[in-house]
Amino acid sequence: MPKLSIFAPTSLVLLVSALVAGAEDARRWTPEDLLHAESVRATAVSRDGRLAVWAKSTVATVEGEEKRVTNLWLSRLTEAGSGTPKEPLAAVELTRGQETISSPAFSPDGKLLAFVSSRKAPGAKPDAPGGQLWALPVDGPGEAWPVTKLDRPIASWAFVDAETVVFAAAETPTAWELERQEKKLDAFA
Repeated sequence: MPKLSIFAPTSLVLLVSALVAGAEDARRWTPEDLLHAESVRATAVSRDGRLAVWAKSTVATVEGEEKRVTNLWLSRLTEAGSGTPKEPLAAVELTRGQETISSPAFSPDGKLLAFVSSRKAPGAKPDAPGGQLWALPVDGPGEAWPVTKLDRPIASWAFVDAETVVFAAAETPTAWELERQEKKLDAFA
């Protein structure tokens, strides 16, 4: 059996390194580039395997400050009814805004998409917490609506069936906690 020379792989690595280093338009990434890079934060695939939803995270200027925002995108993985991919299909942006979104999931029947969002519910108080569960129809059209309106953000959640979700969140503040908050008391005796 012939012995493999370490010279060939090492030469290849050195040649590629020299080509990359010598490229005129090549630019090294900076820490700022990393902070501003788009990324995928969460994904979910429908039970039938035809759809995928993903949370695209970008940096945007919100009220004069740079902030990371996340929006949901829907990709069809197969042609309708075919079960096989034929060509790449365009992704559709499902949500738009300056909030963050996480934990997307399809309902078991595939009709709804639910997710946790930092957006405020319509009519909510300015100090209402984000991190609430929202849903929207997969086949559209329609705007997302709040599923929960809790005093505290949701920590985790899951579909039980097509019409039922379970979630975990910190309990609502007690009257004693609310009184201490109102009086701005933070010391314990």
